[in-house]
Amino acid sequence: MKFNKIFLILLFLIFPSLTFSQVTEKDIDKMIKSKEKQLIEIKEKRKALEELKKKFLRLYIALYIKELYKSNISEIFKSPDYLAYFYEKEKLNFIKKALIKKILEIKKEEEKLDTAYNKTVREIKNLKVKRHRIFSSLYGFPMKSGNYTFRLEGPAPVLAPVKGVIKKITYRSKNIEIVIKTQNCIISLSKLDEIKVNIGDHIIQKQEIGYINETKNIPVIIKCEKKPVLNR
Repeated sequence: MKFNKIFLILLFLIFPSLTFSQVTEKDIDKMIKSKEKQLIEIKEKRKALEELKKKFLRLYIALYIKELYKSNISEIFKSPDYLAYFYEKEKLNFIKKALIKKILEIKKEEEKLDTAYNKTVREIKNLKVKRHRIFSSLYGFPMKSGNYTFRLEGPAPVLAPVKGVIKKITYRSKNIEIVIKTQNCIISLSKLDEIKVNIGDHIIQKQEIGYINETKNIPVIIKCEKKPVLNR
């Protein structure tokens, strides 16, 4: 009994995708959607900051132009209100400095958002690669009978999950089906747009067998023969 438990633990460690491949794919889809929402939020924040920065820049330019069109400095000294002018100028300089500081702060926030955006884009790309590998998780692992659906980002090649022989090819519009025969299993892949093999071809694992022109959910049907149980 203890040996069986250890064996099962080792089996899950070595072949984690064997049992949980579909669950993992769904989890990754959720993560991708979550990351895509983050991108939208970052874009909205970036747009809001851009608008705010434009307002501050317009205000700064307006203050700068106001100063340019002030009366000649020599004329100001003749006026009894020249002290009021310098007081106003002091206030304008303070406001301009505050505006510059705010604009620089916004600039830093924009840079942070740009960094976060680029990071999220990379994470989505990595998740899509990982999701593609989930489909490839059949490669090299013992086959388990069942119906599976794997989402592949297209355009992209479709690789053979196992070593075997092409037993059947069914042609339909945007839905070509390929049937691969191995020693104990028959694997059917459909919804391919193009094929790269012929009936009777001996293929190797990860060989390109077809192609999809766009993102698709690829149905995979696996039927394996049950090994006879030895009587003891």
